[in-house]
Amino acid sequence: MLRGRWGVGLIGLLTVVCLVLADWLFYKQTVGWTFGAYIALLVVILTWRGGRHLLTVPGVLLVLGMLGLVGALVDHPGVVPVVLTVIGLITLSMTARSGWTKHLRA
Repeated sequence: MLRGRWGVGLIGLLTVVCLVLADWLFYKQTVGWTFGAYIALLVVILTWRGGRHLLTVPGVLLVLGMLGLVGALVDHPGVVPVVLTVIGLITLSMTARSGWTKHLRA
């Protein structure tokens, strides 16, 4: 994980790249492969910046689940895959930040 000023600069650069890419992908386009490509980019960025928390079993399962949802968005876009993808992205970012809870039992 990058620390200090370079880490902040890199996050700023990735934010601008994601903003420009979102503008190019979503302007006068149908939701489907465009949303899937954008979410795939966000999953790659979160996985890269996620650190050790995503190397656990729940983290790997979340990343694999998100990649499956990206495939579902490309194949058959709709309301349910979009909502599930947004929920999964939020869960992935929370897990990348703080790790998975140890208090839940199967």
